[in-house]
Amino acid sequence: MKKFKLASLITLSVITMHANAGDIEALASIKEDKKIVKIEQPDFGAYKIVHGVSQVPASLANPEMIIQQQGDMAVVKSGDTTSKLTKGVIVKNLLTGKFAPTSGNITVLLKKGSSPKAVAERLGLLVKSNFANGEIAVLSVPAGQDLLEILNKLKAQPELKEARIEVLDTLYETR
Repeated sequence: MKKFKLASLITLSVITMHANAGDIEALASIKEDKKIVKIEQPDFGAYKIVHGVSQVPASLANPEMIIQQQGDMAVVKSGDTTSKLTKGVIVKNLLTGKFAPTSGNITVLLKKGSSPKAVAERLGLLVKSNFANGEIAVLSVPAGQDLLEILNKLKAQPELKEARIEVLDTLYETR
């Protein structure tokens, strides 16, 4: 029995030393491959507002100005440097790297028994549609109003659980 315990202890210590040596080599190779990565901070959700770009039909776009082409639309450099996030402003999905325009709508999740019409009227918005007995609603923001400002006002409403700016982003792609 003592020989078995001694053999087990020796085997275990050899395995541990070998594993530790492998860990040290792995750490050394990680330190050599270290690179500095710039992480962009989102403006809302997973999106960053992109200034100085617009989306046009790819057939009309100057090939030298195209930043990214998605289907029949192209994101191109432009002189537009609006500071507001309004309908049609281009945003970048920081997870996928794709560009997409905003729709001008905000989707909200309301508490049970809350009225989407009352919340919308209070902030000068229109109810485009609602689902699940009014608990989920799509609110349309009037042209020219800042979506981020309206989003913050909506989130301050006691009837709301959640609010999100609608982006016309491609969620799924065919293979």
